[in-house]
Amino acid sequence: MSGRRSTKTNVASPDYWFFLAIIGIVLYLLLFFRSSFGPLASFVPNRASLFTLLLNPTFFVELWCGEPARFAIFDRLPLYLAAAGSLLAAYGLGQIALRLLRITDFLDPLERFVFSTATGLSLFSTFLLILGLCGLANQCWPVRILTAGFALYGARVMLPGVKPNRPSFTAFGLGGLLVIPYLLVFPLPPIEYDVVSYHLPGVKETFLTGFYGFRTDSVYTNMPFGAEMHYLWGMLLYGDWYHGALAGKIVVGLTGSLLPAAALYAFCRHFFTKTVGVLAAILYLTNPWIYYVSATGLIDGVVATYLFTAAYALILYRYPGRKYEDYPRQPMGLLLLSGFLAGSAVSCKYPALLFVVVPLAGAVGFSTFSHRLRKIAFFSLAALLACGLWFGKNAVLTGNPTYPLLYGVFGDRTGTWTPEKNARWTRVHSPHDFSLASACGSTAEIAWKSDYQSPILVPLAVCGFIPIFFRLKKAKGVEKKEDRLLLAFAAHLFFVFVCWWFLTHRLDRFLIPILPLATIFAARGAVISADPFWRKAVLVVFAIAIAYATLLAALPQPGKYNRFFLPDRAMRTDPIRVMPHTLDYNENPPRGTLLLLGEAKAFDFNVPVLFSSCFNDSLFERIVKDNDGSIRSPEEIRRLFHEYGISDIFVDWGEIARFRSPGNYGFSDFIEPKIFDELVRDNVLRPTGTENETFRVID
Repeated sequence: MSGRRSTKTNVASPDYWFFLAIIGIVLYLLLFFRSSFGPLASFVPNRASLFTLLLNPTFFVELWCGEPARFAIFDRLPLYLAAAGSLLAAYGLGQIALRLLRITDFLDPLERFVFSTATGLSLFSTFLLILGLCGLANQCWPVRILTAGFALYGARVMLPGVKPNRPSFTAFGLGGLLVIPYLLVFPLPPIEYDVVSYHLPGVKETFLTGFYGFRTDSVYTNMPFGAEMHYLWGMLLYGDWYHGALAGKIVVGLTGSLLPAAALYAFCRHFFTKTVGVLAAILYLTNPWIYYVSATGLIDGVVATYLFTAAYALILYRYPGRKYEDYPRQPMGLLLLSGFLAGSAVSCKYPALLFVVVPLAGAVGFSTFSHRLRKIAFFSLAALLACGLWFGKNAVLTGNPTYPLLYGVFGDRTGTWTPEKNARWTRVHSPHDFSLASACGSTAEIAWKSDYQSPILVPLAVCGFIPIFFRLKKAKGVEKKEDRLLLAFAAHLFFVFVCWWFLTHRLDRFLIPILPLATIFAARGAVISADPFWRKAVLVVFAIAIAYATLLAALPQPGKYNRFFLPDRAMRTDPIRVMPHTLDYNENPPRGTLLLLGEAKAFDFNVPVLFSSCFNDSLFERIVKDNDGSIRSPEEIRRLFHEYGISDIFVDWGEIARFRSPGNYGFSDFIEPKIFDELVRDNVLRPTGTENETFRVID
């Protein structure tokens, strides 16, 4: 689109500025690479030493291909075809939505692709929630037909606008270097604890039963699961929970990495320059946090995508390009789109209400818009359209729209959430140290100590902000549109950081949603000077970032599975990924349902299982203990086991001890070895192993 680029590549600043910037970047890199890398601290003393692992190529062959080495890659193609169908269908559905909002003519092709895909993904997620609430989430063919229809429409709309360009060898090579690690890791099965314990088991159960309602086994499944619905979508397309989840993981990974990289390129090309856009996309894809969450199946990258696209749509509404000049009003559709995408972030995670909706609604109110209250109302209603059903579901089923949060306000009419559980939840999910030393420690953690921080994001972001500070000192106000945008982003970053520090348990991963905003600062900082020496320095630091990101992608880390080339069949039973007891039960299925105690990693079990998270009441405790706290009779306990169809029990004492350790989530005091010893003496259970972990219910 012509007329939408502005600003020169270089930024007016003192001649000595970029020399000071280079010195600062060098000092930061020394500090960064001298810091330890927690996941591999037992192998190497610091980040710089990670590169010494390259001296042992056989290590990588075994890591990527298994022992003995096996190579397969084409068995991933069906997974990618299913994921491509989902994304194309999302694009088609999103195109319809954007046409209804009457904004497609105001967006360039890349912007239409980004906004349509993000919108369509959110709409499909809501559709699958409706199916689940109606008990129809196991009906594969209707979903397949609907997906195919929207995919065909999406292809029909997309293909005429595609103009093939012949990329240069450099661009092709760099793009491959950035994207190939993602494409290799997307279809690998997950092993990250939260994913296989909290995110996927509930979706798997929904697919198997067709029903998505209130669950008593995992409090997490009752929270918004907007991103997790893409896993369900893959299961319905594939007709299989395991491979469908892998197809869904590809969709989640692409939505959280390549899609926001495209959005960053489009945004920076629009408001800055094409060079800034390319640098922003590179910075984002080389950010180790983005690769890690994409590799593990975590959904924080999806929230980041919705946050940034919502902000992007709002900025387009506030700062129209030339195509708007013939229109007396800005199209309200962009404001509604921004609200819908902000609400889509909330449909994935509760904190997005504070991190995304509140600051963007504030931006609507504090800008120079006319009719502010009316426009805030439109923005909020659009957000509610995207996330309201998740709150409505909980309000109807539990009486608390934010279950289990805000228990003191709404309570819980199901009786499953008690003051004791709420106090335990609040204790482990709230900050406790508000000292200056703690604030400095958190700042250092985010600035360079975080295991998956980028080596160049922070120093370049600082370089992107300081010139604005110089201009503010010289001018009475903010004159440049680009400076106003960056200051708005800075305010958003600061607001989220303050909320994160004062209101959450300060996991650095919770700040991933604002990485796109920080990336724009860094990309802008990379072009503060047109001096050839500065440009060469930027090339060097970007080369360092790419090399470091590629190395981390190749190395093993907790929660990340690295068998890039292992055949699909071997990955499903790989003992590095699947616990021995899971493999044993899958190979020797129990005659009934398996009850898990302490073990919550229920995804890979290929047999019927019952489990509960550490915050939920244990079914075992409800069966064995009477309402008055006494132990039921052996006959009654045996009858209840049979009533629930439970034939075997697995107890993970290691996990129970971990939950009970100081500062952890806690676990029921009732489940102790002596209870099982008593049930064995009463001929209710029979041990089937030597570690007091496996038991069989006696008929």
